[in-house]
Amino acid sequence: MSFNKRLTSEKGTSLEEGTGLGLLLVKQFLINNKGLLNIQSKEGEMTEFIISFLKA
Repeated sequence: MSFNKRLTSEKGTSLEEGTGLGLLLVKQFLINNKGLLNIQSKEGEMTEFIISFLKA
């Protein structure tokens, strides 16, 4: 998955709208802090976002 552009946002569980900006902010934070993002998704069920950082 590429995070180089803003994604379209789907409606949330309460039909709220997003901007699609969240993952771009997370990406920049991870780059600045040498972190990793792993995304695991099961269609129609769930998406799990796992953020990891190196120990100092």
